[in-house]
Amino acid sequence: MDRRRIVTLAADGTPTTIKDLADDVNFFSVRDSFTVKAPARKTVMAQQSRRYGGATAVSESHENGAIGWKALVKSTTADNCNLAVEALLGVLESARLDLFFEWRPDGATSSVFYEVRGPAKWQSEYRQVQYAGAFSMMVDIEIPVGPLARVAPSTQTISSTTFPLHKTDLTAIGGDAPALCDVSIRASGGSQAPIWALIGWSKRPSSPLSGSVAPFGIIEAETGTLSTWAAIGTDANFRGSNGVRVTTSGSGSASAVYPVDPSTMAADQFTRGTVDIEVWARIELGSGVVSPRLTLSLEPNAGSSFGASQYSHEYGSTGKLLIRPGSGTRYRFVRLGTLTMPVDPVTPLKWNVKVAGTWATSSSGDFGLDYLVMVPVKQRACGKTGVANDGTAPKFIASTSDTTKTIRSDLSGLVGSAAGNQGRDSGLGGSPIELPPGNVDLVVVLSSVVPDDPTVDTSSMQLSHTSTAGALVITPRYWLVK
Repeated sequence: MDRRRIVTLAADGTPTTIKDLADDVNFFSVRDSFTVKAPARKTVMAQQSRRYGGATAVSESHENGAIGWKALVKSTTADNCNLAVEALLGVLESARLDLFFEWRPDGATSSVFYEVRGPAKWQSEYRQVQYAGAFSMMVDIEIPVGPLARVAPSTQTISSTTFPLHKTDLTAIGGDAPALCDVSIRASGGSQAPIWALIGWSKRPSSPLSGSVAPFGIIEAETGTLSTWAAIGTDANFRGSNGVRVTTSGSGSASAVYPVDPSTMAADQFTRGTVDIEVWARIELGSGVVSPRLTLSLEPNAGSSFGASQYSHEYGSTGKLLIRPGSGTRYRFVRLGTLTMPVDPVTPLKWNVKVAGTWATSSSGDFGLDYLVMVPVKQRACGKTGVANDGTAPKFIASTSDTTKTIRSDLSGLVGSAAGNQGRDSGLGGSPIELPPGNVDLVVVLSSVVPDDPTVDTSSMQLSHTSTAGALVITPRYWLVK
């Protein structure tokens, strides 16, 4: 017979039964009455102006689903039947939000769990002859549940490592709907705390065209085609002891070009084969560089004769004006903007991501790039940017003490000392951490400075942060059943 129970779930997914709703003692169901109602869709349509253009879906959200069946409540006496009915209704009327409906179809080897989203609807069918003769009563039940079914979570460890991290060895994500993922990082040491974080994820990119890379992950600055900027060779202040730099004198410009193959990526949902890629950079900047700017663009790899430059959505051809440090040469993390890239795996094409730097008259001092970070806008979460690192700014991890920080799939945060219990803390903004089924890559960047902090001071981004341990707690989900 089917398994139908109201349960709670432990952190490891172990269920504890609150009420068995198909125990074949007091609770039965009318044959073939069980239904799982799909959640109602709220689809946003963009109407085209052409006569026969029609409309296209551009966004969608879902209401709750529902699980319903006709229950037969039975006992040995009329009074016991009453007690059983009241016990059933007591569970259905519960306002607890930590309950799940467990369903295992007859003959299946695995259960799925639907999150109960509130008290159920019910309607009794009292028939005097049935009640007096068989001590039983019919009850129609409809329980509001979350749109997707889930199974027990699994844990994938992040071994002792150094951030920034591009993790490419995750075990394939189970399920066939987006999986929930909680990310835990345990960090300690260093001279500065990792007060800011970026987490990005993507379906594992396929192999790029020769001479290009996928527009995802960490791209070392020195790997580009350089103009004015030159590879440093050896500098311990840069990732891998290398990057690009120019020592400014007067006004000037520099550029670095990185061929990418967007066809390696999964297209954003509700697009005609495009993906929005957000680009970040760790930069080196001297206080004597006047009006430093970085301009981000996407250009045809085949040359300007085959298309115009496409600039970042946020800053256009003017570029982004950088905040100079108060003195000396410092390292900062900046958001360069967003580029829309075409995704066409049938006829792949290389494109150039170009980062151009400029500086004004009377400049002096170093201006350099360490590395770029590229992540899909709709598959990333991060802390606040463009705000001062003062007492009001939320911090990812607030000290260099041994600390574990967890960002849950809904982007809420927990923090605790070392391996101790965790309490509520600031989270991140962006997209919920929902990993696509199959092979997935993950990028995590920690920073000791707030990107684009408007304060003129001598703060400098620490080169890296060390994690002694970490974990991804992944909850696979399904459309209906496992």
